[in-house]
Parts: sequence; C-alpha cells; structure tokens
Amino acid sequence: MLPQSFTDKMKIMLQGEYDDFIASYERPRKFGLRVNGLKLTAAAFAELSLLSDRLTRVPWEQGAFYYEEADRPGKHPHYHAGLYYIQEPSAMVPAELLG
Repeated sequence: MLPQSFTDKMKIMLQGEYDDFIASYERPRKFGLRVNGLKLTAAAFAELSLLSDRLTRVPWEQGAFYYEEADRPGKHPHYHAGLYYIQEPSAMVPAELLG
C-alpha cells in the first residue's frame, strides 16, 4: 500500500492521469539490461548471449533488452565481464530523450 501523503500529492500532480498511474502498480514489472557499447554491439551481444532466445529489444533504446526475472542475468559471467548492465527500462528514458 502506498502512503496516503504520496497518493494525495500524486492526485494533485497527475490529475486525470492519476488512475492510470495507480493501475500501473498492478502490472507486472519490466526488467531490462543495456549492452555495454564500449565492448560490443547489441547485435554481437544477441549472437553471443545464451539468453538471446528469451530477450526482447526495448523498442526506444538501441542496445537495450527486456528479460524475464527468472533469467537472472546478474549471475552470468557476461555481466561480470562488463558486457551489459542491469538497468530498469524507465531509467533509460532520460539518456534517450536528452540525447
């Protein structure tokens, strides 16, 4: 449950979009990773990764993929080698928009 002070503030800020905002808490969470472009391309990563058949591209971010929680890519040697970073897809938005 969200704190009442938070929901009160969000109602004022979001007005007509408040109900959609609250409904978003009921949807499944998205998990994402971003390929380290200094080490390899997204295409090279997709060919190399054992997760490739389960990854889905984040449509608005080149080099980023959605993965399922059960995949646990933070336990993979490619993560420890720095080939990709675990990053929430929403955290990728500012870099994309600010260019």
